[in-house]
Parts: sequence; structure tokens; C-alpha cells
Amino acid sequence: MVKTSISSLPPEIIDYIASHLTNPTDLNSCSLLNNYLYRIFTPHLWRTIHFCHRGQDNADYYLAFYDRHRVRWFSRLEQSIKAGSLERNGHWVQSIRSGYFDTVKLLASHGHNLTGLQELKLGSDPCMTTNPFGRLRKTLDLELLVTVLRRCTSLQSLKLVGRLLNETKPGWLKVLGSIPVSVENLELEDWCPAGSARWISEPLNNSLGPYRNEVVETTTQPPPPTLFRLKRLALISYSAHVSQKTTHFLLSNSPNLETIYLSSSNQRGSLQLVSSLLASHCPRVKHLHLLEWDNSSDAELADLLQCSKSGWRTVDMPRPSTGARQEFGKLSTVALLKHASTLQNICLAGCWTLPSSAVQALLSSAPNLKRFDTITDSVSGGSRDLTLDAIDIIAGDDWVCTSLESLQVQIGGIPRPDVHIRHDGQPFTSTLNFEGTIEDSRSIQRLVYTQLGRLTQLKQLVLGRGIVKQQTALAAGLDSEDGGGEESGGDDGGRVEYHHGFQYECLEMNLASGMGLMAGLKELRRMEVNAMATTKWENEDIEWICEHWPKLDPKYKF
Repeated sequence: MVKTSISSLPPEIIDYIASHLTNPTDLNSCSLLNNYLYRIFTPHLWRTIHFCHRGQDNADYYLAFYDRHRVRWFSRLEQSIKAGSLERNGHWVQSIRSGYFDTVKLLASHGHNLTGLQELKLGSDPCMTTNPFGRLRKTLDLELLVTVLRRCTSLQSLKLVGRLLNETKPGWLKVLGSIPVSVENLELEDWCPAGSARWISEPLNNSLGPYRNEVVETTTQPPPPTLFRLKRLALISYSAHVSQKTTHFLLSNSPNLETIYLSSSNQRGSLQLVSSLLASHCPRVKHLHLLEWDNSSDAELADLLQCSKSGWRTVDMPRPSTGARQEFGKLSTVALLKHASTLQNICLAGCWTLPSSAVQALLSSAPNLKRFDTITDSVSGGSRDLTLDAIDIIAGDDWVCTSLESLQVQIGGIPRPDVHIRHDGQPFTSTLNFEGTIEDSRSIQRLVYTQLGRLTQLKQLVLGRGIVKQQTALAAGLDSEDGGGEESGGDDGGRVEYHHGFQYECLEMNLASGMGLMAGLKELRRMEVNAMATTKWENEDIEWICEHWPKLDPKYKF
């Protein structure tokens, strides 16, 4: 019998095997077996260089300084690069991720051969091997970053984090001017304006070695590049008052920008600059992600929603979890409805100030809608979900979003005379909509089921969220600890009655109430009716569900 080994396989098969190995230790071990395998596994070993601290919270952040394994790992990487490994293998590298600024120094000194680099994510934390306790005395040299960026002519994704983001120094504008025109995705995260000026000192040219002349080759500011390929821009932990130059620079030089991602600002007026620049310089922007934007006024949101000339495809604007007010008033509601013909994805979780009539108008005028999400994962910091009132559904037009695949919305305003006590067995302490007969209630429910039955492409239907924790419910004002009153879910729209997040004026979700009108939802995979006063399913209900919703996950059937 002829003995075979991995070395006897064709190089194409070995290369395919290597492409599925993600552990650098495994790749390194294979590359050391013989010269034949070394030539095949080395490109895969050097394809990614990832070195980041553990986690994002403060506990993990400081624990990273004492992680001996990571200290030893980075020391070996540093020794290898200084010995010439990056010069020999730099052309294989496609992705570099590091939260430590010492990596920037290594790349500036030894990374002149990074011709194929596509992804670069750099942070500003001090290296553990140099001065783990001297963080406050650590300085950053932006000229090193400029040197690295000018070499990466094929870069597609760039992310800069922390103290690198400081436009109070002339060096920062030079960094912006050095962003490769090949970049398609740009993320600037965790701006640190408070005292950030002290982090940047004079250039440390001695650390550049033989390439120090690249840094000081010019003293004049080059003209700003036009980032024709930039499609996605993310400004995270961002505030306009500390980054006006950056905002103006990027948005005025990104004519093909399609996606804008903004997160965290606690100042009124912060959106005005972004809105005006998008309207003037970014005619193709069509995806908006606005996360944790505190204290935004109705007028600010309206201006932002009006700035898309091509029409928004995505509007992702969940209400902040901090309890700050993000107003969705008449102006922003009208601005949102103007884009109904182009909207495909909507997330307004926690934006309870949006009236129920506007939700009904969106569902009946947005034919391209694929996702509509207005339910938060849990109640926190005073947040509540908007409610689509059954009366608005009945009085409104038919839903035209027949291509909708995900619908997450609370439907309330349904009289439920069959509900006599709360889910915990205690009597109600406020007047609910329990008037009329059970048949009156089910006639309304059947009209709601008819609208839901039009959504034949629906894969996910969420009508209620899980019961929130007691302390969270108290913070949100949903109910008192001793079982006091139920809370209305909206001011000008429909209402939904809660007890610790529990809904009562809702659909029964059984065949007796008209659920059979949703028999056309053959693609349904997920259906959640948590924290709702639904009727317990009988055997006939379960049999019907198994027959008409064959793709529904079993955990939702019982």
C-alpha cells in the first residue's frame, strides 16, 4: 500500500484547505512542516493581523493590560516584524485590526510592502509592552498614521478609534487628506474631545527608521481628495461641536455616499450641519441609521429626512435608551411619509410619539417595504413602543406592502370583554376598553387579520415583546410595584394597556377570533405574541398552524 500525506495532494486542494483554517496557530504549524507547505500556507497566515483588547467595557479594557498572553503575543509579533517578516510577506496582508497605537508605529516603519491591504482598523490605546501604567502620558503621532494611509492605495475599509480622532491639531486634517480614494467604508468611532489636545505631541520621527523621510516630504497641505468610492460613512460617539471640520470635509467630498450612520449626540442642533451637507453634496444618499441621538427636535429630524434627493430606502431611527427625548412630531412625520414610495426598511423602535395614523399610512402607501420594526427588545429608561390602533387599520386603506418580510408592531385598541383580570390574577385598577360583546370584538379582529393576511411574503411577525423586569417597568412608568394602574402606550395614536409590559387590548390570536384569515402566510417562520392577552391554543388551533404555516419554527407553535 502506497503511503500518502498532505504534501502529496495537489496545491489547489491544500490551498482550499488552508482557506478554511482561521486559527493562526494552526496555519503557522502547517507552514513549518516543509518548504512545499510553507509556500502554500504562508499567504493564508499573513492574510490577517488582528490584535485588539478584550471587549469594550472598562473592566475588560483594563484587564487587557495584565493579560500576559497578549503581551507575549504582541512582543513576538513586534520582534518578527522588526526582523523583516512584514517586508517579506506584507503583500499577502489583506486585513489589519489593532486597538494599540504601537501597531501604527510598526506599520509606518516596516509596512511599505502592504500593497494588497483592504481593511484597516486602528485604535489609540497604549501598548501593554511599552508602558501599561503610563496611559495619561502616552502621546500619539498622527504623522505615523499619515504615512500608513498614503501607502494603502487599495484600501477599501478604514476604521479609526479613540484619541486618533482629534481635529484640534493640523495633523488631523492631514490625516483626512491622506484617506485613500479607494475607500468604500469609513468609520470614525469614540471621539475623545475632552482633553484630546494633550494626547498629540510633536512628531516622533525617530521611530520611522529608514522611512522617516516619507513623513516630512512636504510642509504644505495637499488639496482634499474626492472620495468617489466612499459608499458608507459611520460617525460613532460623534458630536458636531467637536468635529465640524471633519463632518464638512467628509460629506462635501463624498458625492457617491449611499449610507450615513450617526450615533450619539446630546446637543440640540447637532443634526443641522449633517442635513445641510447631505442635501448639498450627497445626492445618492439613501440609507439612514440614526442611533441614540439624544434630544433631537421635530424640526431637526424633519430636515434630516428631507435631505435625500433619491428617496430613503432605509430609515433606522430607534429612540434612545437613555430616556432622552427624541421627538417624532408633525414635521418629521410628514417628511417620513414623503418617502413612502421608496422605503424598504424602517426601524422606529421606541418612537411612541409617531401617531398610529402615520403607521397605517406607511403600510398602505409603501409598496416596496421589506421590514417594519417598531418594537424594542425591552423597556428601559422610560422608552415605550408605538401602537397601531385597530380603529386606524379599519378606517384606513388596504396595506400595499405585500412584499413585507418582517413586521414587528403592537396592535391595540381592540375591545376585549373576555378579559376580566390581569395576567397575574389581580383586578384592574384602571378602566380598559372592555365594552361591547365578544362578537363585536371579534368582528374588529377579523378586519385586522384580513390586513395581516395580505402579507403573503411575511417571514417574521412580532406583535408583542417579553414581559420586562419589575425595576425596568417602574422606571418606564408602566406599573407600580404594588400592582397599581396600567399605562397607556401613546399620546396621540392608538393605545395599548400594559402591566409590566403586558398587553390587554390586543388580538386573541386563535381560530375563533378569525386567525384563519391569515392562512396565506405560507412563508412565516417566526411569530411572537409574548406578553399579550391571547387565548390559549386548542388542538384545532395547533393543527391549523401546522397545516397552513408549515415553515414556522416549532418553538413558536406550542
